[in-house]
Amino acid sequence: LLILLLVVLGGAAGFLFMQKGSVNLNAVTQYLPFLKDYVGGPQEAARGDRIGINISGSSYVSGQAGQMLVIQGAAVNNYTGNRSSIVIKGTLLDAQGKALRQQTVFCGNALGDAELAKMPFSAIEEAMNNEFGDTLSNINIATGASIPFTIVFRNLPGGIANINVEVVDSKPGGS
Repeated sequence: LLILLLVVLGGAAGFLFMQKGSVNLNAVTQYLPFLKDYVGGPQEAARGDRIGINISGSSYVSGQAGQMLVIQGAAVNNYTGNRSSIVIKGTLLDAQGKALRQQTVFCGNALGDAELAKMPFSAIEEAMNNEFGDTLSNINIATGASIPFTIVFRNLPGGIANINVEVVDSKPGGS
């Protein structure tokens, strides 16, 4: 029985290799679900295990740091436990979807347009890179709670057609 199983698995792997040029173990486990426990690799997160993003707006601000594009929003903890150190990345894209500029920030550092207009860019970067957030707000975010973020771009390239905002990382929080 074991030899027959190995022959069947070898045949399936050979068939998949001939079709796509490589063996995709996840495709094999689709047809042989009992093997899922034995195939390594990254496991897909449960549907609720992620951070959601709500964009509240974007604006152009002129100030001490020059012309800036500001994206405001909030990250929502959809995990079943607390999360900390949520990191967001904003990407400016051209019409073909090519990345023109990227900016990675920590949540919990909300900066208003009036405040940004008065700040030098070094102070803006320092605020966006504060891992713990203003008043430690990026620590132990409860399930269902949201936390604001601000992404600021300066020295804007020409040809911006779209903006992509995504979660890059978060860590489990304490209880």
